[in-house]
Amino acid sequence: MEDLYFEQIEEQNRQLEMEYFMEMEREGLLTTRGSTHGDFASNSSTVQHLKDDMRQANFAELPSYMREALDMVQHKIGRILHGDPFLEDHWRDIVGYTQLVVDTMEKDERTTFLENHKYKVDENGVRINL
Repeated sequence: MEDLYFEQIEEQNRQLEMEYFMEMEREGLLTTRGSTHGDFASNSSTVQHLKDDMRQANFAELPSYMREALDMVQHKIGRILHGDPFLEDHWRDIVGYTQLVVDTMEKDERTTFLENHKYKVDENGVRINL
């Protein structure tokens, strides 16, 4: 019975220790992100203003993948303005989101082209449009 009691105490101590380390890790992450991403409240305000301005143009007419990329670019711009502007990841992320738009556009163009230009090749290697 006494062994069970000590095992329970040890388990509780392990849990408390784990929670403590998780809290310390979270706090460390937030501190680090604060220095690279800036103050969350200030950043949020700037990003929301940028997004509001964007939505006054033809934003709603864009395909969802373009709207999402533009939203994410504004988010990264906020981090650049309020955090560390020399953190290369911010700039790489912007390039990445815009590249995803280009890749999606090219894929859509290829798909549309292939759908509009269907053909088969006959036994002599001659292309026959369908």
